[in-house]
Amino acid sequence: PEQKDVALILLTSGSTSTPKLVPLTHENLHESVQNLVNSLEVTSEDRCLNMMTMFHVGGLIDLLLAPLSIGAEVLCPDHLDSKTFFKNLHDFSPTWFQCVPTMLFDILRTIDLGLEELPADNSLRFIRSVSAPLSKEVFERVEEKLGIPVIEIYGMTETAGLISSNPLPPRQRKVGSVGLNQGDTQIQIIDKQNNPLSSGQVGEVIVKGKQLFSGYMGSESQNKELFIGQWFKTGDLGYLDKDGHLYLKGRVKDIVNRGGEKISLQEIDEIMLSHPDVIDAAAFAIHHPTLGEEVAAAVVLDSLSEVSIDDIRDFLSEYLTAFKRPRVISSVDNLPRNSGGKLQRHLLTKNFESDLDENIQIELGPSTDLEIVIAKLWKNILDVKEISRHDDFFSLGGDSLRAVIFIDEFERSTGYSIDPKVIYEQPVLEDLSRYIEQEEGYVTPREQGTSSGLYKELARLMALWPGVRLDQDSLIVGRNTMGSKTPIFWCTNSLDHFEMLVKYLDPDQPIHGMVTLMESKYRSAENNQKAAHIYAQEIIKLCPEQDIVISAWCEGAKIVIDLANEVREAGVNVVLLFIQDNFIPKLYDGPTAFYFTKLGMKRYREQYFDPDFGIGKYFTGGFTTFSDDIEHVAFYKDPSCIKQFAQMMPSMIEESINVLVNSSTQRDTIQKQILREDDYKAHLVLQGPPFSIHREASCSFNVEVKNMSKVTWTPSEQSGIILMVSWLNYAYKVEAKKKVTFTQALAPGEKMQLAVRLDPPPTDRTLKISFLRVDLVDDGIAFFSSYGSKAVQFPTLSSSLMLYPVIISDRVEWVRRLDKMLRYKVLRTRSLPVKLTNRFVKVLRWGRDLTYKLTE
Repeated sequence: PEQKDVALILLTSGSTSTPKLVPLTHENLHESVQNLVNSLEVTSEDRCLNMMTMFHVGGLIDLLLAPLSIGAEVLCPDHLDSKTFFKNLHDFSPTWFQCVPTMLFDILRTIDLGLEELPADNSLRFIRSVSAPLSKEVFERVEEKLGIPVIEIYGMTETAGLISSNPLPPRQRKVGSVGLNQGDTQIQIIDKQNNPLSSGQVGEVIVKGKQLFSGYMGSESQNKELFIGQWFKTGDLGYLDKDGHLYLKGRVKDIVNRGGEKISLQEIDEIMLSHPDVIDAAAFAIHHPTLGEEVAAAVVLDSLSEVSIDDIRDFLSEYLTAFKRPRVISSVDNLPRNSGGKLQRHLLTKNFESDLDENIQIELGPSTDLEIVIAKLWKNILDVKEISRHDDFFSLGGDSLRAVIFIDEFERSTGYSIDPKVIYEQPVLEDLSRYIEQEEGYVTPREQGTSSGLYKELARLMALWPGVRLDQDSLIVGRNTMGSKTPIFWCTNSLDHFEMLVKYLDPDQPIHGMVTLMESKYRSAENNQKAAHIYAQEIIKLCPEQDIVISAWCEGAKIVIDLANEVREAGVNVVLLFIQDNFIPKLYDGPTAFYFTKLGMKRYREQYFDPDFGIGKYFTGGFTTFSDDIEHVAFYKDPSCIKQFAQMMPSMIEESINVLVNSSTQRDTIQKQILREDDYKAHLVLQGPPFSIHREASCSFNVEVKNMSKVTWTPSEQSGIILMVSWLNYAYKVEAKKKVTFTQALAPGEKMQLAVRLDPPPTDRTLKISFLRVDLVDDGIAFFSSYGSKAVQFPTLSSSLMLYPVIISDRVEWVRRLDKMLRYKVLRTRSLPVKLTNRFVKVLRWGRDLTYKLTE
């Protein structure tokens, strides 16, 4: 068989959910076996006592394959109890043994009761504790009674067993730790946004290495959520100390939210297990009618002791604050554990859950003056009747908008300004009040020169954006930063929009969020440039030598082009600038990609003849374009649309990079003319316009073009300036269009005659035509009429035989007035052909002449 072939399929322990199928390859098994042998210094002279079930990873790999792989012996008794342990210890002299903490406690009690004795010459070199936390008291008593080291380890089915292990003496072991990573296994701790945490910070444990499986069988969608590239999210909480020792603090799912307070169930477990008369114990969640969740506990007490539940309560009160103490404690004969010894906490909730008596009085109301002020504001902003000091702002229905309102109202009520990030970092009322009273929450924003007001505005807008930041003054937030793909810096209008994209992105895709000024009073072209500079300084610090993608949705394009230019000048390698549903004519010479929705296609592409010509004038480093048949506004309202975009985004980026960066695509060598707003000045005169146009006939006329600007217009091939003649419908949408190019330059003040041969519009569109418009266009960029020049525009009236154009005025209001009049009087009635006179329109309607004089 090959190394990557599946050698074994095991079931997970199912400690928190339904067991899943884990395929393990020959490589997985080989690495795990080697890691175990090396960590325990096992040799062929060792004899292992295997008292664990053989269908779990511990009994099959740790205690069978590993020792057999080096020629060691394995003892496999029929029974799995303390009596069998002592019998095998006397009869066969095993050198090492592996078991769960409850078995160790049973062995200790057997010795304490004098039911068994250790051999005079104890053959054991060590005992390995697995599957569950081992209390300090049991750890110390085992080492004292048996005279051998206890080795705590961490492993799981998905890693074919071993992940980390404490070393054998004389190397340092740390009580409470599950040791150091083994072999090529790597361990990291991340936060909820998939960002790495520093030593000492509690988060989710993720691992990678050759012993790691490739994913659950038949669970492709779940696998995508559980893997960040090659890193696997274990679902365990823990932290690494400065020496790399791993400490486990429970399961991600084993956190109870009690009225906004987050409580670790394993912390309670460890304290209960430290009581000398508690054999086994576990805390679990039960429903509470107002707090949402409450903590309960089940304990297995030593039958030989006289300890009571009240004694356990008193014991817990010495170590736990009031809100962490279990409200219900039950004495049980045993806890639900699987055959591998792992606690099945969810069964405790299922078996013991009951609503707490609503008459239980818990003093949760705000007590200090500041708590009362905050609670009053929360009631009004969140529209709730009662507020507890343990309530969480966001659990009560708060969001980023309401948080901003609270910050403003708090400052107005108290006269104090607080850092907007505080409400996110301290969302529980009691914690927020304490933080502010300690004066840690009062804002002292860094100075940004003339941009200090803008910085504070950006800080306010991004205060509630969760994620990792470069430092406490940073604005940009990172998510999925453990991912292996090229980081994306995405500028968008709101936290909600950013969160939707992150939700549907591959966890292996790092993404950093930046906010636009779309919803701010600071919105202006000047402040967009300043915002770009603020963001650029952070990116330069964060990614000085890293490849990145800079991206923006719509409004964000006004920021990111300047941003990309600045960071590139500082040496940051922007492999792609990716803009969605906007086009801003600013110079950029790096690879660029554009994505357009229906709105973007109409606004930036469909109204021009060659929009790529205009884009190419400004984005000279090459570009690609993508489009999708969805509405622009759907990105804010329809999660399925942004999900679709999130799934397409990586492939669009990859394709663009391959085309623009990794290929030898030829660049346009023609020097193109860039026009400023003042250069869009022209005067157009129609010479010899047609009196009537037959459906099947063409006509010709001339247009005199005069350059009223101060620059010479180069030929169309360089400038992109064209004469566009368009048929418009009543909604001012282009039904058909024709272009005439400049073949020579036109200097300021000079005139040029352009001949137009005009074909009639398609027959099926004739009755839709309302206007004929003649305008100069910077193709792909802008219409001259958008910047003050006047287009020549006149209405056309349709009959069954002809279209009748009449020149009435250059003024738009005249056109619209006539348009409205004719639509009502002609097209909405059964009218006969229109009779035209100088500056009059006569409509023969129902045998009666209706005359409209076209005067101001």
